[in-house]
Amino acid sequence: MPQRVVITGIGVFSPIGNNVSQVLDSLQQGKSGIVSIEKLQLQHPADFLCGKINDFLEKARNTPSARQKFQDASAQNLFEYLHGFLKEQYFEKVRGLNVRCIGMVKNFSATDFIQPKEIKKTDRFQQLAIAASEMAKRDAGLEPWVYEHYPTKKIAVVAGSSMGGMLSWEETYSQYLAQGLKGVKPYFMIKQPVDTAAGEISRHQGANGPVECPVAACATGALVVGRAYQLVKQGTVDVAFATASEASLTHLGLGGFEALKALAIKDYGDPTKASRPFDRGRSGFVMAEGGVSLILENLSKARKRCARIYAEIIGFGNFADAFHPTRPNPEGKLQVALSNSFGFGGRDAALLLRRFD
Repeated sequence: MPQRVVITGIGVFSPIGNNVSQVLDSLQQGKSGIVSIEKLQLQHPADFLCGKINDFLEKARNTPSARQKFQDASAQNLFEYLHGFLKEQYFEKVRGLNVRCIGMVKNFSATDFIQPKEIKKTDRFQQLAIAASEMAKRDAGLEPWVYEHYPTKKIAVVAGSSMGGMLSWEETYSQYLAQGLKGVKPYFMIKQPVDTAAGEISRHQGANGPVECPVAACATGALVVGRAYQLVKQGTVDVAFATASEASLTHLGLGGFEALKALAIKDYGDPTKASRPFDRGRSGFVMAEGGVSLILENLSKARKRCARIYAEIIGFGNFADAFHPTRPNPEGKLQVALSNSFGFGGRDAALLLRRFD
């Protein structure tokens, strides 16, 4: 028999707040979380490479064998020439990002939710997911452990991310170029894959039910909630963590979307004016980071433990327009997705569909 599904806990870390109260306050007051990319302090790729090569040339020039071989001024000038040539022919031609604005999670302290020794083993996207899930659990009144309220096998984790550990990937590749295999840390392959956040939440929360990782680009968060909803509705589990996170404000994360001509690169003067969907002066979207988690529960069991209920989920639909990698179908296929969602929701959802029509 299908079960009714409700939301009983919310955890959130976003550019406009690090809990539900802060986010609601920012939304009500129209506060923006968009800031200048300078806040990110990304090093220009040419500066990084120039520094590495300068270090290499300096070490080469100062080795005992080099001092013996290059005593005359002309030989010593070779190093200055090489540096100048590289700067003129390469470094000055390397173009950095044109992106001007990003959305950063501010004042986030992972150690408030994760043991200090675990920090080096996790990427920022995992940390945001773990922290949001823990906050949602506390908000739902399921602390200290969900398994004190429900059997561990009836606790699910559904957690997704669009790009996963981009920060760890980029840092590790830079270290690999500079140091070879020595630069690859042992924890790299448990920090980078997209599915690792789900596994970390399961481990931290002691959840032995289904652990899944839906990935669908910008729709990942919606798909996560939909899948968690299905697991609770079908009776597979009694409670589920529905978590999504993103932390891809890196050279390649931002550079990839800029190359795709998807990001806002126009100078609007004020960074808070850069995100302007449906505006005639829009030049693209503003990339941000964050983490959010919902606790979904079986309604009857949530009532039995006198849980606070935020809302009930009555339907979910998943649909692709099969049109283009980045552009939506100009004819619009939203109605099909809505029909699927409301159709799965039963009689109450059907009433909403008729009102939508």
